[in-house]
Amino acid sequence: MINICCTDKKLTVKAPPSKSVFHRELIVNYVLGARGDFLLTAGGDSNDIKATKECLAALADAADGEDIILPARES
Repeated sequence: MINICCTDKKLTVKAPPSKSVFHRELIVNYVLGARGDFLLTAGGDSNDIKATKECLAALADAADGEDIILPARES
């Protein structure tokens, strides 16, 4: 969030997080063993972020030795 103050105006701008940083955060959390809530798709997720979350969920749900199909879509 960015606050901009002028003598006669006060503005607040809410910017979405960087997608590339969010992808990395999701993957690092997965590698470090985090499971669950961070894989849930929020209403504001881009298609790329949804695909990353679905791929991580597929990895988490896969059994040992099983072929894994990652639903990467166009990501």
